[in-house]
Formats: sequence, structure tokens, C-alpha cells
Amino acid sequence: MQWVVAGCCHDEGAVVALGGEQGPSCVSNHRKRLCQSLDANRVTSLQVTAAPLPEVPSVEKAPRVPLSVACGQVVPIWIRNNSCANETFSDVTGQAGGTVTPADVAHYDDNGNPNADLRYTYHINRSVLYRAPDRLPNGATHATDYVGVWAGSSRSGSRGFDLMRIEVNCASDVVAPPDFYPQPGEFPGPAFSVVISCSTAGATIRYTTDGSYPTDGSPVISNPGSVVVTRDVTIRARGYKPALAPSAIQSGDYKIRGGKAATPVISPPSGTYPATGIAVTMTTASAGATIFYTLDGRDPDPKEESTPVYTNPISLNRDTVVKAVAVFRAVNGSASAVAVASYRFQALLEKVATPELRPVRTATFLDDGRSIPAHVQVFCATPGAEIEITGPGFGAIVRQSGADIELYKNYADRFQTRLTAVARKAGFTDSDPVSAIYVIKAVAPTVRPAPGPYTSPIEIFLDSPTPSAVRATRYTLDGSEPTDQSPLYPYPGPVKVCEPSFTVKAAVRPPEDVAPSDTTTAAFQCRPPIATCTPPGNYDAVFIVKADPAGHAPFVNLVRSRLSVTTTSATEVQISGSDPSTVPASGTLQTDTCTFEAVGRGTIAGFANILCEYREVKKTDTGLSGDYACGVGGGLPQNQPITYSFTAPAARP
Repeated sequence: MQWVVAGCCHDEGAVVALGGEQGPSCVSNHRKRLCQSLDANRVTSLQVTAAPLPEVPSVEKAPRVPLSVACGQVVPIWIRNNSCANETFSDVTGQAGGTVTPADVAHYDDNGNPNADLRYTYHINRSVLYRAPDRLPNGATHATDYVGVWAGSSRSGSRGFDLMRIEVNCASDVVAPPDFYPQPGEFPGPAFSVVISCSTAGATIRYTTDGSYPTDGSPVISNPGSVVVTRDVTIRARGYKPALAPSAIQSGDYKIRGGKAATPVISPPSGTYPATGIAVTMTTASAGATIFYTLDGRDPDPKEESTPVYTNPISLNRDTVVKAVAVFRAVNGSASAVAVASYRFQALLEKVATPELRPVRTATFLDDGRSIPAHVQVFCATPGAEIEITGPGFGAIVRQSGADIELYKNYADRFQTRLTAVARKAGFTDSDPVSAIYVIKAVAPTVRPAPGPYTSPIEIFLDSPTPSAVRATRYTLDGSEPTDQSPLYPYPGPVKVCEPSFTVKAAVRPPEDVAPSDTTTAAFQCRPPIATCTPPGNYDAVFIVKADPAGHAPFVNLVRSRLSVTTTSATEVQISGSDPSTVPASGTLQTDTCTFEAVGRGTIAGFANILCEYREVKKTDTGLSGDYACGVGGGLPQNQPITYSFTAPAARP
């Protein structure tokens, strides 16, 4: 349907609209006020919306968002008439067949009384009711209506016009509209939750809180789900489900009133601080609350514009009393209890240097059984400072840096004591405390002779600064740690030992006087003297076949050979033979057993690159003896080696 508006108030012009589109505006000064038709960029003379209009006209025209309803649903259509016309008319056109009541909406004055000639005040927030049909024509499931509103004495002479598009959904496969709990209204702060649910199983709920209408891209909450309200807000929600039409849009206005915020916390706490200053922070457990504060001792009054609002840490370096309250300012809440913090500041004094504790020696024994105390030296870099040292059953004042502190066993708790030192000086701030734990223990014994290899039984002596300490020394020879059950050193010693290798561990373990000493460790080797093992020289060797599985011996024909043995170092041995059947070889001499093995490659009886080995060759008083194998690893026919045993007395040069 097309509305055509012909005629104007003087030269106001006409408006022609079709499907929600406006024609050109016409504006003139009529009876000392501005008459105008609809214009998207100006305050409109007539507006129609799906929600109440604001008390002051908006500079921008209300957004044209279609209103979705179900069959049989009744919704209000809100109207503002700010034209020069006396009356407002409404009508419905479209395919759905809905109706509007009442059709005519009169002007009203500020007291809500009808006034047919009220031309100079806003006609605000009056509504008509649109009723959707119970069913759509021709069995349709979706159709559209347009609610048209005119301002003027007649439809043909209107001075303002607007449209509201209404989408009617009568399908059985439409999502049920969401429900709100609690119902829209005013509630106490600082916050509350609105539960939104949809009776259509599996439906997704999308909502808005910014005044816009929900779309398939709006935020989602669970079904049911809740929206936390912390300020005045309009909530709109719509249900969606695949294969079903979206539900009608449900709207609700919620307002917060009252509520008391939690008392602020001021940090750091009240006290005296260095004159360099501090940064004061304020927090409250009430989210969204505003903190007001004062620095002059007065209680903060949130209603006074001059009362500062806390936003960032406050720097203070003079004596100050800080007071703060928290309030939900946006919802007219009541102020919290007053938080108070008092700060004083004093000039920063120089600080005494931290003292130092240095151990000098551990405890030792005297012959009469008494112990010499351990000593600790105390130092402080600040001249003229006094150092107070405390410990269990112990206290002393040291007035000179480097002085000794004697620690007797009766000051100790199970042979150890903790000393704490603080340095002080008039006109200075005390130093930081320093602590150290000292163990009062015996001096570790010494072992002689020095660790190392020996060729005869070794006599082990254990020594200590005092004989009485040696008498409390226990030892082991197997490398284990000495205990109270280990052998007691037979003072004055020695302990004779001759083992191939052994490790002495010894510690002073007094029964009660002081703690056991550290353990002293010394490793020894005891080996009998052996003859020289260097075997250089010439040897007349006689070879006897020991093994010949392939029968190569007659072919090789190795019976005698003169072996020449040389050494290039204390352990490197080289052998060469005068007979072609022997192969030059080299190996390593084991000096502790006077044995060696040597390996070489050469040519035997026409076979090249044959590997031969001298095995378990021993140096005897008269010469050498051992085995000789040729063809090891192949190289002879059938890959079978020949093994000989040989003896080789020393030959004359």
C-alpha cells in the first residue's frame, strides 16, 4: 500500500512514504515553532518505535528495526508527535492483517489531559496497540504488516508520517519467546542477576544490553542463563534454533536502586615512614563502586563535587590522615563505613653497616680432657659501632671490630649454636641483623705417611694437636665412614697394613665434649718389589707346534728363530725375528706381572698380510716363554691358524 500526503501547513511540503522510506523534508517557521517532516538526520516531527522514546528528543532518528511477533501477540507501538498538527492517526497495511487500537491518538498536555490544540509542547510516549492475527491468510506461516502513523487533521493533509515494520510468524516451528526472571523493574544494588530461559528445548538465547535488537551475531548465554546487572539497562533477548524460525524479541528495563558498598582498604597501614615518602593505594571488594577520599581529616562526602575520586596511587611525604568511603554512585547507593589511615614521616637516618661473623678455629682438646673453645671474629665497617651478639645462653657486646668471641660447649645445643649480631651507633639506624650457625667440633686428625704406593707393609700414624684427641680417634681401612663402633686408634700407634690397596678414613669422635671432627681420608697401595721387566735383547727361540688343525706346520716350517726384543718406552715392546716365518710385532709390557702380548702383520711362506700374535709372553730369570699364533683371522689356506709354544733363553749378542 502507498500513502500519499498532499498539502502542507503553509509551505511545509508533503511527505510520501512507501515501505518505510521517507520523502523529502519540508521545513518552515509556523506559529513560532519548527514544523518538519521525517528526516533521518534531524529531530523528527513524528516518530514511531517499539520502545518508549526518551524525554528529550534525540538528534538522530530511532533505528528502523523490524518488530517480530507471533500470531495473536499484542505489542505496544510508541509515538511522539512534534508536528504542527492537532491529531495523530494510525493504520495498518500489509499481508498479515493485524489491527491497531485506538486508531486516533489525541494530543496531551503536561498533566496528561487531552488538548486538541496543543501545538507548542512535545507529545511524548503515547502508544497504540498492535494485535497480530490469530492466523495468517491462505495458510501462510510468515507475513509482514506496516503500522503507519500520520500527524495532521486528516490522512490527506498530514504534516508528519512514519512506519513500523512488523514481521508476523505463525509457524508451528517457531522458537518460543524467552522469559525473564525477575520481571523488569527496580531492584536493590549493587548488582543482581536476570535469568533468561526459553521453553524450546535446545534453543540458543542471544541477547543485547546496549539498546540494539538481537541478531544471529549477538552474544549467547546458556539456556537458561543469567545476565548480571550492575547499572540501569534494557535487556533484549531472542531464541534461535536450527530449522526453526527465531522467536519474538523480548525486552525488559531493569534499574538498580540503593545498595551499600564494602569499606575501602587503605595501604600501607597507618604508621611512621621515611621522609622519602610512600604511595597510598585504596581498594574495595565491591566491584563497580567509586571511592571518595580526603587528606585533611574530614569524612568524605560523595555528594560534594569537590570531594576527590580515587583513581591512582597518592604520593605522600608529610604527616597526613587519609579517609575514604566507597559508594555505588551510578545507582544512588549509600556510602560505606569510613576507612582511616594515619601517616607520619621522619628524616631518614644513616644505617649502620651489617656486621660480619668469621670463624677462626674449631674446638680442640687439652690433655686433662677439657676442650679449647672455638673462636669467632666479629667485624663492622661503621667506625665506633657497638656490636651485640646473642645466642643460646650467650650474650656479649663488642666495641671493637675484629674482636674474638669464644664459644664453649656449654653454649651449644647438641654441639652447635646460632649467633645473631646487630650493630648500633648513636644517631644511626640499627644495622640489619646477621645470623650464622657454628658447630663446636674437634679438629680432624692427620695421616702419615703421605698417601701413595709402597712396596712394603705400611705403618699408619694418626696425629692431632693434643694427645687426648688422638685417643678419641676411630678409623676404618675399607673406605667406610668412621662411627662410634669403628676400631679405636691404638695410641700412640702405628697401625700396620699391607693390602694391594686400601683407604684410611679417620675422625675424632669424643663421647660428650664436642661434636665429631671432619673425616680425614688417605688412599694407599702396598705392592711387593718386583724384578725389572724390561726385556730387551736377542733370544734363541725354539717353537713347538701347539695346534695345527689344517696341517700348515710342515709348509710354514717354523722351528727356530732368533727374536730381537726392543723397548721404545717403559711399557712399549717391539719384536722382530730373523726367520721369515716370524712377523714383526709390537705390544705393551705389564710391568707389575712382567708379561706382554704383541701383534703384527707380515708374509709367511708366500702368504702376504698374515696376522700373527705373541700371546702371554713372560719374562723369566733365563729368558722368555709364551705362545705364537699365525693366520689369526684368516690368511692361510682354509683360514685355520697355526699355534706354537716357544721358549727363548737369552742369547749372546
